[in-house]
Amino acid sequence: MRKIFSKTQTFFICFGIVAQLSFVESIRYFLDRGAWGYPRLGWVIPNRGLDLGLFELSSNLMLSLHAITSFALYAAILAQLGIMLYWNPSVNPSVKHSESPSLVASTSKIKFHRLFGRTIICVLLTLFVVIALILNAQLIHRLTNQILFGVIPVMVTYGLIKAVHAIRHRDQTSHIDAIFLVIMCLNAAPITRLCMGLFYAAGIPTTFLMQNHEPTVLGAIVRTFLIILILFFSYLSCDRLKRNVQPIVFLAAVLGVAIWVV
Repeated sequence: MRKIFSKTQTFFICFGIVAQLSFVESIRYFLDRGAWGYPRLGWVIPNRGLDLGLFELSSNLMLSLHAITSFALYAAILAQLGIMLYWNPSVNPSVKHSESPSLVASTSKIKFHRLFGRTIICVLLTLFVVIALILNAQLIHRLTNQILFGVIPVMVTYGLIKAVHAIRHRDQTSHIDAIFLVIMCLNAAPITRLCMGLFYAAGIPTTFLMQNHEPTVLGAIVRTFLIILILFFSYLSCDRLKRNVQPIVFLAAVLGVAIWVV
């Protein structure tokens, strides 16, 4: 299990963790000014009411909840990944605890991994998807952007369901491939932010990527294309592209449709 990731996959996982730091500026700006956005790109979301049918909530509150649930889901999955990679795969959970004291900890760790996984899906995933889709419908106005931003929670849900299905069939390789898909989809926004931040630092104008308080269509297209490339080369690097081609093809098809409706 420890060697199941290729060097390319390991690089993108680490790169994604570093990319999450790109949100520090937005968090600091929110704490100082009470508004969410990416000020370096001239993108600030004004606080306004969001109509949720029976009641109304402020966009600042919903964006704060989105940030919290996104980070919580991401951190929980990384924690699960750590548990997965560092338990002893040779331990047989069916062996009774009394037969060997060393098996107790490993069996407990596996049980915790399963319980934590259920919590992730039933609580964190549900909150993340619901809040993300509400924001997608309420704060994003361009259809292409709605499609390309809406596909992220869909892919995260697909990846976690696939991970559960794989582990129930004792397919650890497919399980971790699905987890990698989830991690990369959750890293879609921070990786794009980091790339844009590097362009900004290099003196390349990036303000054209934000208009009317939301990313331009080009920004959403670039983000989706980056994730497709990352998934393609990552699965190719570990000789598992064929068994993981479905999500890549689906993302490419969604990207094609989004470009067509521009």
